[in-house]
Amino acid sequence: MNIVYTQADFPDTIVKSIMLCGPTPRDVNVISWRPEALKMLELLGYDGTVFVPEYRPKKNYSCASQYYDYDKQIKWEYDAMRMSDCVLFWVPRELNTMPAFTTNDEWGYLKESGKVVFGAPHNAPKTAYQKYFTDLFKVPSANTLIETVKNAMDKVSNGSLRIKGERNVPLMIWNTTSFQSWYNSHKAIGNYLQDAKLLWNFRARNGFVFAYTLWVSIWIEAEKRFKTNEFIFARTDICSAVLFRKAEKFEDTEILLVKEFRSPVRNSKGFVYENPGGSSFKSGQDPIKVVSDEVCEETGLCINPGRFACFAPRQVAATLSTHVAYLFAAELTKEEMDQAKESAKSNMMFGNIEDSEQTYLYITTVKELMDTILPVDWSMFGMIMRALL
Repeated sequence: MNIVYTQADFPDTIVKSIMLCGPTPRDVNVISWRPEALKMLELLGYDGTVFVPEYRPKKNYSCASQYYDYDKQIKWEYDAMRMSDCVLFWVPRELNTMPAFTTNDEWGYLKESGKVVFGAPHNAPKTAYQKYFTDLFKVPSANTLIETVKNAMDKVSNGSLRIKGERNVPLMIWNTTSFQSWYNSHKAIGNYLQDAKLLWNFRARNGFVFAYTLWVSIWIEAEKRFKTNEFIFARTDICSAVLFRKAEKFEDTEILLVKEFRSPVRNSKGFVYENPGGSSFKSGQDPIKVVSDEVCEETGLCINPGRFACFAPRQVAATLSTHVAYLFAAELTKEEMDQAKESAKSNMMFGNIEDSEQTYLYITTVKELMDTILPVDWSMFGMIMRALL
């Protein structure tokens, strides 16, 4: 276990890291709770890095709480929290000796981050507010220090080696397929992260990180410079299916689209018109299974995966998002297209209501798409043309 005390240099490499956040004694005669937490981590076999916002103890784990360079202390704590895979909040609040005013502020901006655990004794005063948000944001919480420590260790169980700027990418992001796919593409051409900061993330009910935003500073090997003024938005890759029925004239070829309300939509209809498809809230699923399941769910047509033609994946919006689209295509039988037309005519609803997904079918033609009668975005238009041509 590598213990990094306040204002010490940070290690160049990290595999897993926990910061011990909470009240620090205001009086040198008051014993800090952090030495006990360190002993628990050691006894439980924790082999990662621990950031401790107190000076290294000189004797009997006593705490020197008077920081001679207050600004330096604040910056060190902020940098340590950014670098931590888990921020452990233990709040044995005592209003006279450990009021935890700073802890309130730290908890305030980290409580929704997905990388915190919280603990406080039953009798700790003025912790009801924090406990309310542990329930709201599904933060692992406990009433004992040992259980809080165990919760933190669970958070960082799947450690991974990160070097220098990579240290600021928390494990919950680092271990996602979306991040590794993006970062490996950069490393393959000599680029690397100089720095990073997690700005936001969205997690599914099962804790799966579905999307996130990360500010990054990247070394561009081809240009011998750093790019520092951008963020990346990342989400799981998508699988998209072009469903069509050929006609004698190419422009009369029919295409089955899904009409759905999506909040970012910006057109005169107030709905997106897109290829059926989507992504999975589970990691490692075969794209062809994902697209087959999504087509069945969104259109009512359950197509054998063997009927789909596959195309090489491409990035959808490279100036904004890191995700790619896996493109598939299948020609529908006359009976399938007739079934879809009946569903469209009756305004039959498909989708996954539990995820507030409501989809309707719309049949269009190549000519209608070319004439821009229908507000299909460029990414969908490009996929359709690639599949048909």
